[in-house]
Amino acid sequence: MRRDLTHQVTAAAVSATAVATASLVAYYGYWQGQERSRILAGSQMIETASGPVEYVALGPVVAPPVLILHGSPGGYDQAELFARRNGLDSVARVLAPSRPGYLRTPLGECVDAATEADVLADFLTAYGVERVVVLGISGGGPAALEFAARHRDRCDGLILLAAISRPETEAQIYARMPVLQRIATQIADRTVQTNVGPFVLTHVLRGERNQDLRDGLERVTRWDLRREGYRRDMRQIESDHLDVAALSGLRTLIVHGTRDVDVPLSQAQETAELLPWAQVELVEGADHLSIWGRAEAADAVKAFLTRR
Repeated sequence: MRRDLTHQVTAAAVSATAVATASLVAYYGYWQGQERSRILAGSQMIETASGPVEYVALGPVVAPPVLILHGSPGGYDQAELFARRNGLDSVARVLAPSRPGYLRTPLGECVDAATEADVLADFLTAYGVERVVVLGISGGGPAALEFAARHRDRCDGLILLAAISRPETEAQIYARMPVLQRIATQIADRTVQTNVGPFVLTHVLRGERNQDLRDGLERVTRWDLRREGYRRDMRQIESDHLDVAALSGLRTLIVHGTRDVDVPLSQAQETAELLPWAQVELVEGADHLSIWGRAEAADAVKAFLTRR
């Protein structure tokens, strides 16, 4: 009798677990579909000489334009979030494309920062804009530097925000982190790449006080739509040799956090030495992520955009 009861309880537990697992898998699939719909609904497509480019435009049409190049991984949605959160759309016409390989912008023949810069120039031509200030965030730094150097006649200024400016391997980035931070970062990177992390955290982190964090997590969901661009960025970051000296005399702003480990402060300092005319804004105590929400960084960028 007791054995029969044990079998029944075990069978019921197994059945309940199977149903719960199936429900979770089904809901995960539903969430994936919802995320895809949200991402695709927020942007536009434009045909250029280099192929289709996904983008979003915001801010006053008559305002001077700024071309924002998102980090790695990212997409137009990451650049849009940065612009809205920091009020850039109140002082400039913001153009935020998905860089090649991200979301709906195909990777195509884009193999390095130089070819990416040409894609961006074709995007501006198709959109009908002649000149912009280009703002490179983190992994968008190499393309911003190349655009400014290769298409100087179309560049009114260069902003580098926590931006990569010289080649580094992923191993080098991890190696300089304290052990616990390195382990945590590697785990976080893997959970993002499987979509599990964003899926769990966007459901766990509820409430208004977690809104900013949820917004950020939503800008790295659907890794499958961002994978090609990220992998190309990693190859590019490890191999490109950026000729920042070609930017001689270009109005430039360098903004960097003093506690940035992902892109060390030394990169910004080296770039500033090569571009001695550049304005440098060091944000005390800011790391690679927190600099997004620091008023000092936002104010420096907005002031630069309004001084044309």
